[in-house]
Amino acid sequence: FDDDDPGVFSRTVGFAVENKLAAAQFGILTPLPGTPLFRNLDSSGKIMERDWSKYTISNVVFRPLGMTPQLLQDGFYWAWQKFYSWPSIGRRLLSTGFHMPWLWRLNLAFRRAIRHMPFPRLTLRG
Repeated sequence: FDDDDPGVFSRTVGFAVENKLAAAQFGILTPLPGTPLFRNLDSSGKIMERDWSKYTISNVVFRPLGMTPQLLQDGFYWAWQKFYSWPSIGRRLLSTGFHMPWLWRLNLAFRRAIRHMPFPRLTLRG
């Protein structure tokens, strides 16, 4: 959102890990065509992509106010990588008694999927 700053990524992942969420999905605000959000961002000149195939929750298609589009994209990748890192999985699942095999399989499936995506290996501060 426009009021988010680059620290939103570490705060969000920190909250999810601290509260021992079993799993999470992170997404980028996507102003779908025909919605009030799209009209607002379009009239403000913030829409930077007209290829509708990129209008998923994993691509930046607008210029956010509090950071560059690239920083938003990188932060999205970083959040997935950080949340599904081995230390995070261990802290979240081992310390809560989440010994259900399906939760481990879910986390490992996300981890495996992330490793095969073209995410840059990032270190964000903030």
